[in-house]
Amino acid sequence: MLDTWEITNFTNITAQNGTGNPDLDGYNNEAEETAGSNPNLAASTPLDINGDGLTDGHKLITPDVLGTTSFNAGLNWDDATAPIAGQNYYVALDGLRTPTDANPYTFAGDNLVFTTGGQFIIKGTGVITVPNLGMDGGWVANATNSVVGITLEGAIHVT
Repeated sequence: MLDTWEITNFTNITAQNGTGNPDLDGYNNEAEETAGSNPNLAASTPLDINGDGLTDGHKLITPDVLGTTSFNAGLNWDDATAPIAGQNYYVALDGLRTPTDANPYTFAGDNLVFTTGGQFIIKGTGVITVPNLGMDGGWVANATNSVVGITLEGAIHVT
């Protein structure tokens, strides 16, 4: 395990080893370090890093740059495929952009969660629907480059 990870999570490099499991969640410290989950919080596991009770599923691995979107495309998702029903998606970086036009768009995945550091960048002026949107430390930005409101629909959960 990296010394910096051990110090961050256990205050020193001798308190735990790779096979330890201080939160008793069934995942050892090496698995938690690799996944980025919290080894001291049983709800945070390699399958549910933020501990919200939803399997994290697919992760946005690179931010959408100006003029691009992964909202309805596979551009920057870890599996390089567009979001689909039956799958969960999460964003822990700055950011996931929507298409830039005035058309309405619906996110195809079951859940879209923005964790700490995750930014949802609304670029278009059409209605954006996310069936289950989780804001777990993430935030929404109106980036339409105009003084218009944005319309976001769906079940929104803020934690």
